[in-house]
Amino acid sequence: MNYDILHQLIDKAQEYENQTGQKLEKDDLAEFSAWLYEKTNAEEVEKQRQAIKLEPTGETLDSLIGKFIGYMYRFAKFYVKKALENSPLTTLDDFTYLGSIMLKAGSTKTEIIDYHIHEKTTGIEILKRLKKNGFITEKKSETDGRSKALFVTKAGQGVFFAHVERMQKIGELIVGDLEENEKLQLVSLLNRLNDFHQPIYHENKKENIERLFSFRKQ
Repeated sequence: MNYDILHQLIDKAQEYENQTGQKLEKDDLAEFSAWLYEKTNAEEVEKQRQAIKLEPTGETLDSLIGKFIGYMYRFAKFYVKKALENSPLTTLDDFTYLGSIMLKAGSTKTEIIDYHIHEKTTGIEILKRLKKNGFITEKKSETDGRSKALFVTKAGQGVFFAHVERMQKIGELIVGDLEENEKLQLVSLLNRLNDFHQPIYHENKKENIERLFSFRKQ
């Protein structure tokens, strides 16, 4: 048995009694457990905060997160560019657009572009490039006569699946040496951020930046 843990628990129990001014009894275990969790978590957060080196230029945790997300995007672009050398696909967007059109066959251009969170002009250029290469085709939409429905051709399916394994390896390279539990935690946090930003982006595109600032967590 690791008796050091018992000593730590006794020390924490004494600290709990000193802080709350009440003697710890058997019926107080749930309350003590909650206090201990909050205390331990706060100490761990402080250790992590102390370990992070902020630049002496007014850098904050928020700006640091934004900076590293930007770095990760550039790293990914670098790896994808290498992977697509001598390929009919020009960018990662070409690959992901093909995948989403296969998954959402019959979607309109607007739906696909919105799905990828692109400006309309950017999305149109990607779709034009895929169509020019014969990877996608357009048909009259059954639900909206003013729109065209998108479908992936056999050539498009071929080039997509020819790159799947390489793109999966790039994904493994991007996450580096993260352990499984760290990947799950990262996905959970990124998904939470995605849920926060999706309605802001899709429902408030015409708002000015001051209005968008109002969505920040108060």
